[in-house]
Amino acid sequence: MANSQRGLTTMKPTRIIIISAVLLFAITAIALAQQNPAQKPSDVLSLFFRNHLDRILSPIGQRVPVPLPHARVAELREKFADQWSKAPDVDKPMYQAAVAVCDAVSAAMDERQKAIASLQGSAAVHGPSDLGAHRKDIPTRGTRADAQLAGLELQREGHEEQNRKQEAAQNDNFFNMQLKANWSQRAAQLRQNINALYSRERDAERSAQQPAAADTITLDKPIQVKVKYGTAMITAGTTLPVVSRNANGVVVQYMWAKVCCYRRDAN
Repeated sequence: MANSQRGLTTMKPTRIIIISAVLLFAITAIALAQQNPAQKPSDVLSLFFRNHLDRILSPIGQRVPVPLPHARVAELREKFADQWSKAPDVDKPMYQAAVAVCDAVSAAMDERQKAIASLQGSAAVHGPSDLGAHRKDIPTRGTRADAQLAGLELQREGHEEQNRKQEAAQNDNFFNMQLKANWSQRAAQLRQNINALYSRERDAERSAQQPAAADTITLDKPIQVKVKYGTAMITAGTTLPVVSRNANGVVVQYMWAKVCCYRRDAN
């Protein structure tokens, strides 16, 4: 009997410690949840923009290729689309707008890749420098004058060939510069479009956070209503909160009472 009592005595502190630990864990989890509420789409997109948007819209033709975050954008889009499908109606517009932002960023990355491909293609294909001119060889037979004339002709052809190469290089450089300038202008337009879509998403968030407008009616003429201790006259222009609506009329809150101030069969 004494042994069983000692066993019970040793069990009680252990159980108390376990229960205390469970309670502490629960309290800590609740506190962390309150400190780290679910992130809004704008918070996630803002962090993404800080890390990636400038690189996506940076100039093309750099020696070191710019890595594009295709996988991250696809991940964000899938997340927002899932939240969109599960959210209440009041929150759906902000997730829909967040998906539109992801689609715009994906389209910007696709355009960047096409611009880079065009630039690389122009670098691989140079303008023609040989216009089909036939070089005159130095004759093995003939007078010294003929040889001198042939040598002068070779020098002339050499100068012409050099000039043609310089002109082709200038044309290639001009075309490449034009492609880079075109991308810079397009990148500015893409940034403006992405920012506009992001602003719409922020507006949708603010609309979702605003409380729903109260259902009220404003009397266009004075009306007499029954109250607990008699009747009361409500003057025209009074705005009253609607408690309920039905086929026969509208019940509103007047002072401390709920009264029917409008009957459809009266009109």
